[in-house]
Amino acid sequence: MRVVFWNVHDRVEIQMLVSIANDNNADILLLAEFNSDVGELVQTLNSSSNRRYTELRGIPGQKITAISTFGPDDFDFSEQKQGLILHFRKPGFLPTIIACVHLPSKRESDEAEADQAYYARDFALVLRTIEQDYKHSNTLIIGDFNMNPWESGMMDADAFNSIPCLKTAPRSGLYRVFGKSEYSFFYNPTWNLLGDWNGAPGSFFYGSVGLKSLYWNMFDQIIMRPDMAERLNKDSFRILTSSFDANLLNNLGRPGISDHLPIYFELDLSVGDNDDEKETST
Repeated sequence: MRVVFWNVHDRVEIQMLVSIANDNNADILLLAEFNSDVGELVQTLNSSSNRRYTELRGIPGQKITAISTFGPDDFDFSEQKQGLILHFRKPGFLPTIIACVHLPSKRESDEAEADQAYYARDFALVLRTIEQDYKHSNTLIIGDFNMNPWESGMMDADAFNSIPCLKTAPRSGLYRVFGKSEYSFFYNPTWNLLGDWNGAPGSFFYGSVGLKSLYWNMFDQIIMRPDMAERLNKDSFRILTSSFDANLLNNLGRPGISDHLPIYFELDLSVGDNDDEKETST
């Protein structure tokens, strides 16, 4: 499964999205802040490719637009205040919970980090309940978290509880214990995209006027339960900076079309004849 996520900030033209989807053979295209005609996007995709795309979700005003080469019958949907939760359940594939988020911006609050941690806790609680309902935790979260990987909402035990080292993140069945409560881990591979050794130094550029400024931030991330990490093609996970048709960076090397850059990754969700589409217990 090839996945592209992009916060398009209502700036990206349909033809550019078609180019990004086609260049990467995307099976799922997840968009935040997309306010254009979803039907036109799907029609243009289908007329420019031999693959057949279907709108999964794209009502104006909702946080996430989802388009896929898999059909609506392959998913269950759960609408949330901060995004969308999909349960992928196609025969021959591992049942997988795919959550896509667009959490509030730091600019919306004077207490941004505390408020963002609140929204992260709220979403994580909903997700734990959904894992219990589906009786597995084959779970990943994608999207614009509006936080860097080290911030409270990403790392606090009662929020997303995500850490950067897979060897440290225990496999399912083990938890972080805090205040006599148990919290299962997420693994966050996004730490590996930070810095300027491989492509763009981050997915979002913002030069603060304060004494300290990161300039480059990694707000667009994926986190996953540790058992899911073996399904991630590590070499595929990257920040996209161009398509065949255009450069996504401006002449300063910063995001030039949207204020965010898209991220791309591949998952192997296939199961074999001897694999009964195993479910990882929560």
